[in-house]
Amino acid sequence: MEFAVDRMKLKETCRLPNAPIDGIEDPTASKGPLASTRLNRDTIAVANEDGYVNLLRVSKLKPIVHWLAHENAIFDIKTFPDQDKLITASGDATIRIWDVEQKKEILKFVPHFSTVKSVSIYERNIIASGSRDGAIKVHDLRLRDPTIIVIKDAHRNLILRKSVPKSTKTDPISCVTNVVFDPHFPRIYSAGANDATIKLWDLRNNTQNSRPKRTREGLLILHQAYQEIHHPSKGLHCGYAHLLISSGRLYAACSDNKIYRYDNFATDSQPSTRFTGFRYDNCLRLAIMEDRFLFSGSKRGGALMWSLGSGESSLYYPETTKNPIGELRADMADTYDTNALEADWESLSLISFRDDGLVCKWTMQHVSELERKALLENDNLLSVNDDISIHMSDIIGVNVPRHNGRPN
Repeated sequence: MEFAVDRMKLKETCRLPNAPIDGIEDPTASKGPLASTRLNRDTIAVANEDGYVNLLRVSKLKPIVHWLAHENAIFDIKTFPDQDKLITASGDATIRIWDVEQKKEILKFVPHFSTVKSVSIYERNIIASGSRDGAIKVHDLRLRDPTIIVIKDAHRNLILRKSVPKSTKTDPISCVTNVVFDPHFPRIYSAGANDATIKLWDLRNNTQNSRPKRTREGLLILHQAYQEIHHPSKGLHCGYAHLLISSGRLYAACSDNKIYRYDNFATDSQPSTRFTGFRYDNCLRLAIMEDRFLFSGSKRGGALMWSLGSGESSLYYPETTKNPIGELRADMADTYDTNALEADWESLSLISFRDDGLVCKWTMQHVSELERKALLENDNLLSVNDDISIHMSDIIGVNVPRHNGRPN
């Protein structure tokens, strides 16, 4: 078995279609992609600030189709397990489910009083949502009235709330920024904008620390998290933009410009690793490539990359790197925000989305042994490929099993 030595290279770019105004596309319109999801092997769905959903082909990067899904920004988008439906969460306080083939709305409901910031799917019919109104809600799509569980003030900052009056419609102090289901159990990880806490909510009856209450309408009201972890710096008022679970590890992008990794949320009170070097934005996303590399969006810059050093991760970064090993920019003057990301180990590629609508496809390219040696001996190395102006701190080596010259 051979192992390849690779580097990141900008392979393709395209632009998301402009939203038509009176039938005419505005070439200066900013798309502001806020979230993305892998629909299938060759298709990515992108949710935009203008309320549009765009489908992109990955193999040869280009837009396929787009449609207006909301009259407000779409903050989250997810794919159902059967890969023929999408769910979107929007600033119009609605959650909508779409038939992808027909671009048709299947279901629409309004479970919150304000912006829905995040959604997560458990199996086929159970979804969770987190909102700017401070609530987390669980919904069963098989029911006529889908909402079945309510968690009020899930992330309300008890210190800040004394000085800020609570609005009846929206309460930024308790805004829930992210919810994500445990892939194996009916448990929800959640984060907020201001309470510096990540919480775990277990929906199973036999794990409740306090007895849930049930309303006259039949809603189950949860009051107490099953477990919670506070920010490593006590007393710091901060929040989290995105939570990501990979191989049992939890990654959290924090407003203190650090990404925290918890290897075992059930037992760890402190993060095992703190990744630094990125610039926080409340809409940025994280992505993992086969537990070998961590990627993050960044404010006023390109996607950032860290090695997760598992022994097989990298020839030149065998250990986890706390500082970025590379910043992927389309050009050195790139100051646009990069939010949404999609990583794919099978094609060794990363898709990044800038807030001006530019989509970049980065791939790991094979480097010959002679070229690798020459590059490593270059003490003044600023980029791995000057003609595409990618700012990298070194050559990125990835152990990729190859058979007959092709990746698995």
